Amino acid sequence: EEEEEDGGPLLFGLDLNAVRYVDGKRETPNAEVADEETLDDLYTNEGCTFQVHQPQRFVDPLWRLLAALERRVGCLVGCNAYVTPPNTQGLAPHHDDVELWVCQTSGSKRWRLYKPLAGFELPNRCSGDLEAEQIGEPVLEVTLQPGDVLYMPRGTIHQAVAQSPGSTHLTISTFQRWTWGDFATAVLQTGLESQGQEGVALPLQLRKGLPLGFLHTCGLQAELHAGSHVTGGPDAVVAAASTLAAGLRALADQLEAAPHTLLPAASDTFAADFIRSRLPPHPEQLPDKGAPPTSLEACVMGRGEGLFAIVPVKGPEDPDVPEGFVKVCTPLHNSRSSHMMGAAPGHPHHHDHDHDHDHDHSDESGSEGSEESEEGADEGESEEEKEEEGCLGDACHKPCCGSDGESEEGSEGEEDESALPGPIMPASYAPLVAELLGTTAAPGLKLKNLVAKAPHKDEEEVLRLVYMLWHDGFIITLPQQASESAEAPKKKGGDSAQASKQKAGGKASAAAAVKEVGAKAEKGGNKRG
Repeated sequence: EEEEEDGGPLLFGLDLNAVRYVDGKRETPNAEVADEETLDDLYTNEGCTFQVHQPQRFVDPLWRLLAALERRVGCLVGCNAYVTPPNTQGLAPHHDDVELWVCQTSGSKRWRLYKPLAGFELPNRCSGDLEAEQIGEPVLEVTLQPGDVLYMPRGTIHQAVAQSPGSTHLTISTFQRWTWGDFATAVLQTGLESQGQEGVALPLQLRKGLPLGFLHTCGLQAELHAGSHVTGGPDAVVAAASTLAAGLRALADQLEAAPHTLLPAASDTFAADFIRSRLPPHPEQLPDKGAPPTSLEACVMGRGEGLFAIVPVKGPEDPDVPEGFVKVCTPLHNSRSSHMMGAAPGHPHHHDHDHDHDHDHSDESGSEGSEESEEGADEGESEEEKEEEGCLGDACHKPCCGSDGESEEGSEGEEDESALPGPIMPASYAPLVAELLGTTAAPGLKLKNLVAKAPHKDEEEVLRLVYMLWHDGFIITLPQQASESAEAPKKKGGDSAQASKQKAGGKASAAAAVKEVGAKAEKGGNKRG
């Protein structure tokens, strides 16, 4: 981000590659720095294609497009740009492990598509460079012109040659490691880590230890010790397969008998990774937050569809919160500049830069370094101010929320959980928060109608919770209709109304408390508010 602010050049190997496919071999004659002279020489004289990794980091229209696609498809979406000299080919024939959309933006390119290799239909790994004799005859040949889009299912082998006067296209990719097999892996891992949680922990058959000398019964170790007494013979392999199959059948029975336990828990791990790694929305894709919600007459709604996840986390040990804790996570403050760029080989979303996609992503989050920054950049405050504000100050007399990382207790969760930004709150607040964030159309929700749904049925409690969500940019306040603003609020009568005021301090007291905290936030630099 500092390099981007200083106007530094793109870096070969990180931001782009220079590639060419000549005489059946792919070459990558990368230089050190992508200055104008080097780029011109590689393109004009060396016949190299420029493969630009994740240009949504620099190009605002692509930022908007990919953010919208991620919101719609519900998983990560990556992008590469390709600039190819006329009558040249940049990459060898290959297949990818993602769904691809090739979008021709200038010039033209001749594409040849081949059916997947036997056994590699819908692959979960890239093929690497393929030889001509491996791929057979093309099943489709087509020349793309500007505005054309070519969809290639995962596993489709492809290669392309730029026509005169050259070609530029985008390759948009998605659905990497997004299969039932990958989800089954998450189910097994979640079950392993959920010992003692009924319906979530793995069945007993899968928790039993492996037999003595198990490694000598299968694979190369069995071949090395063939004929030895330690192998157990071929029957040992059959017995191991039978035992494992029985355990997996028990897991299948558990999933079918209690579909609302282990499956949602595993899904939460996918949701957490997606929230942590996806693009933040472009500022133009977000509605204005509106005025601070300081009255129970205010109407609010979520900032947008698909922008939030409520994830169970390990919070501070608190006897007053037996239901446990959840965290409200959002990509609103993720880093645009690191989108799909930070994963190492072996990470669930790592891709090889040398192919038609680049679906890497980073677990980091932070403010955007470009001039047109993410929504959260100009709403920030210092750690000291955050600590002072917390869940709208120390005046809050109910267990509610706290920002992640503001106290030792708030950082006791698992490593993945601590990497997720967002406020932590008792799980009893999850239904109310889910309704607030899930309502994304006018007329929204009137705060006074939410009091009965709050854990403590407390007016001030609702105002504090809603103000916290508004301040963090999670919800917006809708403009009051003229008729509503002109209508005098109805007074409550009777002993029950008086008792409610004594318990919660009354609407006026609650609004005053929120306004006081709001003033602190304004003083701390929340200019949008």
